[in-house]
Amino acid sequence: MSTTDFALSIIASIIAGLLLLAATAVLSARVRWLLTGILGRLLGVDIDEVFSDKKSAEGDIKKEVARARDLAILTGRGNELQRDTFDSIFHHKPALVNIQCRILLPETDPSKPGYEWTAQRERELAAFDPAFGKDLLREQIDTNLKFLEQYLKAGHANLRRFSCPHVGRIILTERCAYFTPYRKDRHGRDSVVYKFRRGEMYDSYLRLFEQLWAAAGE
Repeated sequence: MSTTDFALSIIASIIAGLLLLAATAVLSARVRWLLTGILGRLLGVDIDEVFSDKKSAEGDIKKEVARARDLAILTGRGNELQRDTFDSIFHHKPALVNIQCRILLPETDPSKPGYEWTAQRERELAAFDPAFGKDLLREQIDTNLKFLEQYLKAGHANLRRFSCPHVGRIILTERCAYFTPYRKDRHGRDSVVYKFRRGEMYDSYLRLFEQLWAAAGE
């Protein structure tokens, strides 16, 4: 075998290996998680995984929420709080497990001073979803608040209202942070979900949550 043929065979083997890895990453969530983690560490980015949308991230979030003892949630609407993802906090909270859960929901009272960020987000939603534009978002947030009232009274969670742009959903546990950026041309459920291990990005999201929590008051 000539040197050229040998070099070509090595290159072909490398390409075949890369294609195999790419195909496996598509088929296997475990391999995709491993590759994302390796690349994140090589690039110095503390990212663990990227999910294509909220549905694909639900199983992982549920697992992390179930093992959490300190949970912080900032969300633009709060529908997911009624679903199976947060079952271990609300519907079937272990009686002997002490969990601190803090929730930030948007301010919906138009009489409060300051810019109406909920109305601004509704205008964005109305641009691509005709169901919105007549205070539907405000009503949905208030409905989710009513759902939470029984759990707030039982001491399962604490809740405050934030007044700032609806930039995305943040979920923080002791181990990791999830961030779902809200785009102006789609619902949050259709947006990508980033999972970060503890590091600079985690600290940034935690700092943002703590500042909004303090600003919201009781």
